[in-house]
Amino acid sequence: MTEESRRGPAPKAGDVLLAAAPLERVEFAVVDGAILLVAGGRRVRFGSVRATTFLGPWDGTPGAVEWLRVVAADAGELCLELRVRWREVPRVYRMVCASVTIE
Repeated sequence: MTEESRRGPAPKAGDVLLAAAPLERVEFAVVDGAILLVAGGRRVRFGSVRATTFLGPWDGTPGAVEWLRVVAADAGELCLELRVRWREVPRVYRMVCASVTIE
């Protein structure tokens, strides 16, 4: 669930949740199955992460989130794609999680 979805419909395939934001911090809470990403002053928390290609720990390499979008959404499960440009090289990461909260 996103901050926006609390006021409206749940995220659906094709929704862009975040775009054009400088990457500030990435934290992995492996025991909790959570990832915290801070970009452009927004805190994005991925909860109950079941699978991801986004690996850590982040070493502080400068980067920018080009977009975070919903690929698929089903009851209790989201499939997301996150495109980050590290210096000049873009990378696309995928994850399956139960929730995403944006503050």
